[in-house]
Amino acid sequence: MINNRSIFDIISEDFDELSKMTDEELKKISNGECNISINLKYKGKNKQIQPTIDKSIIDGIIKEISELTNVKTVESIIKSKLKKKNDIEKLAKALEISYSSKESISNIVDKILDATIVAKLNSAAIRGQ
Repeated sequence: MINNRSIFDIISEDFDELSKMTDEELKKISNGECNISINLKYKGKNKQIQPTIDKSIIDGIIKEISELTNVKTVESIIKSKLKKKNDIEKLAKALEISYSSKESISNIVDKILDATIVAKLNSAAIRGQ
């Protein structure tokens, strides 16, 4: 039997995330530049449904952070949009960043920052820009 309260809780979490989005992000959704999706992942012996992040969201985050050069801004985007370690690991994999599953979330985020923003800033400094 379906537990309606559980479904309501999942949907409520999604609406909470939507309410945190900026006007620019909401505009991109309404223009069709971005979409919202929920993936279901079955986990454990009881096969409970756990929402997982969609690849299009990861791609959107990569596009967004690739245009930025401020480490703190990128870090806040990652932490606000990716709440679970599994989601941050998916971002690292998409960026082809190696990490250990035993590493903490902050270490993985630091590696993402080093491979994206810090590398870009070092490259610009070498070129004298």
